[in-house]
Amino acid sequence: MKWKIATISICLFIFFKDFRPSESYITAYLMAPEWKNLTAEQVNNEVYPVWVYTNLVCLLVILLVTDFLRYKIIIVIAALCYVTTWFLLLFGEGVPLMQLMQGTFGFATASQVAHTSYLFSSVDPKYFRQISSYIHSCSLASRFCAACLAQVLVSLVKTNYFILNVISTASVCIALVISLALPSVSTSFYFTPNPKSQNQNDYLKNSKGNVNEEEIQKLSCDNSKIDEDITSEGTNSEKPKIPEKLLKEPDSVLFKPGTEKEFDQHSPGSVPEVVSKNEAVEIVINDMQPKKLADTNTIKDRFKAGLRQMWNDFQKAYKNQRNLTWSFWWVVVVCGKTHIGNYIQSLYEDIEPNPMSNTSYNAAIDAAALATCAASSFGVGFVKIDWNSYENVLLFSVNVIISALMIVMAHATKIWLAYMCYIIIRISYHTVLTIATYQIATFLDTQSYALVFGFNTFLALVLETILTIIVVDKRGLNLDIRTQFIVYGGYFGVLALPFLARMFYCFFYKRRSMGFKNENT
Repeated sequence: MKWKIATISICLFIFFKDFRPSESYITAYLMAPEWKNLTAEQVNNEVYPVWVYTNLVCLLVILLVTDFLRYKIIIVIAALCYVTTWFLLLFGEGVPLMQLMQGTFGFATASQVAHTSYLFSSVDPKYFRQISSYIHSCSLASRFCAACLAQVLVSLVKTNYFILNVISTASVCIALVISLALPSVSTSFYFTPNPKSQNQNDYLKNSKGNVNEEEIQKLSCDNSKIDEDITSEGTNSEKPKIPEKLLKEPDSVLFKPGTEKEFDQHSPGSVPEVVSKNEAVEIVINDMQPKKLADTNTIKDRFKAGLRQMWNDFQKAYKNQRNLTWSFWWVVVVCGKTHIGNYIQSLYEDIEPNPMSNTSYNAAIDAAALATCAASSFGVGFVKIDWNSYENVLLFSVNVIISALMIVMAHATKIWLAYMCYIIIRISYHTVLTIATYQIATFLDTQSYALVFGFNTFLALVLETILTIIVVDKRGLNLDIRTQFIVYGGYFGVLALPFLARMFYCFFYKRRSMGFKNENT
């Protein structure tokens, strides 16, 4: 029952924190003379880059501490950052406060990995795929409803952008209340594992480190057989089997656990504590029982053990070549997609500069893109294709399509042409991203999902930070918005080349192999 409450609670949290009708018009709001009155250069080159830098730093920290802090505190802090972001949008003035607004928003968005990890630590692994679907569906449904409401209010009710931000503020405040009410979790994947959810032998080995596997198997209370009399009095007490070497040793050489080490460290005159055979058996059995990690390890030990396990999972995940291929595409495309999302409204404003126009359809386009993306992502799950056989063709093709559409958008003079290109880009991206996410997940252990996708996201942000510094930031090239989209189009075009090269390599390698096979026959 508890996991159902946690699932419903986190889904409600995700719905309300993503229900932000003002987001489709945020650039117009910042540039509107009656509201923030910032110039296009200030918005694009001074305010928006702060989100990229903050997101990168915060994501790195969150990846390291979220599991250790057991998720809820990160979710609550993220909710506070969302509330702070929208209060700054309502009452803040000037570039510095708008930069602070982007900074708090950067932390909030970086913490999204905590939502999935929170639920994964609360439910049985057999529900993981179902839970992932719930989270993704709640987010899409929330953003779709927010976009529809924004378009209705702007076009029909003639609502101004300030009211949209008030609605967004109310929604994230509700999300904050829900985050405070989230059930706490007592375990996590790496730093506070639940021994009940693991194989008992693994748990014992991890917590003791110096115990022989054969001995653990014999001492396992769940699988032990009842031994005959093992006491000198000949009682019929029921005890688990113990290692034969303990029974064969004379009483005079049975030591309490740990005294051998102490004996080595003490002076030559000291001797370990001698106990009877029965007492030694009881000590060993009791010592081998699972205990709470907090009782047997210090916080420092838990943290080190967790980092070691994370490193082991990381190495295991990225040793697979196919996983590397899909992850590479995932990283470079998420980077480009984030740039498009950050600056698409600025391009709209450049094509049709009318920030308070009641005929703006930004929200409607966002809603249409979300609906079609959800449909395509859902439909691709029913396509019975071995995507690993066509990965190079697929990834090359989608990069070329996005590259061409970006360049078309950069030269567009009609807003509807830009709208259509944007929708096609979103459909292409989300469809193949769904395939890539599934393909990557097939190579991972369940507990590695958040780690691997979090690291992939971090790499995407590193790449995005480099792009922002060079292309967008006023300390770099400081390019105008249309030139930026031409650069992004070239970026996708260049990233298509490795897949083209790999496609030709596989083709000629296959032909060569077939030629050798024919010669041998």
